[in-house]
Amino acid sequence: MRRLSFLILALIAVVGVAFEPFNPKFLVAVYHDVRYSSDERLLPKGKYFEGTGSFIAPDLVLTAGHLLPIPDWDEPPEWQEVKKKSVIMVAIKVGGQFYLTKPIISQKNADIAVLKVYGYRSSDFLPVSFELPKAGDTLKVISWLPIESKGESEPIIQPTFWFLVVSNPQFRHLWGIGEPVEEELVLGRPLAWPGSSGSPVLKDNKVVGVVVGILRSGFTLVEPTTKIKQQLQKLLK
Repeated sequence: MRRLSFLILALIAVVGVAFEPFNPKFLVAVYHDVRYSSDERLLPKGKYFEGTGSFIAPDLVLTAGHLLPIPDWDEPPEWQEVKKKSVIMVAIKVGGQFYLTKPIISQKNADIAVLKVYGYRSSDFLPVSFELPKAGDTLKVISWLPIESKGESEPIIQPTFWFLVVSNPQFRHLWGIGEPVEEELVLGRPLAWPGSSGSPVLKDNKVVGVVVGILRSGFTLVEPTTKIKQQLQKLLK
């Protein structure tokens, strides 16, 4: 979840979360696959769960931009240097298998990205809408809910969905450590949780954004698909 300064509890009780079993085949888990680390004390080699993504075409996954392993304006300088000097791939996990990806849409001041998947094509994917939600709209968020398990090397991840009520569809938020960036985001309640970054946010069963952050005051931040409308429309033709 974006970013360390905004993380609170790893798991919280959220009103509106639906825990009944269901199988959204378009949902993927996003991982960093560290092939080489310039500092194994900070970044050991291996695969690490980072967040959520969803297929929006047979070989395209929509997710949060901050899940990409690039130097980030909201990270401490030492972490930025480690990332610059390391070899980190982005992988998705589908049906228990890992597949490598390549970012093909990524914007510096918009926390939303699209990954091209290699070696796998999904028959289940979500349609995309570029409609900006309105205040009072109820949106559906489909996410992974990480649950820590003793003896496991990574979280057990189960799908869940919950409802987000929009408070402000054009909320201006300032974040960053070295060079703060002001960004316009969709603000809504209730609060999401770490691990839900990149989760698809749906209105009328179409993706209108992805979860990108949480605020201590109990709000979730959503990056709208309008930020990448032109690039994404070309890809989805």
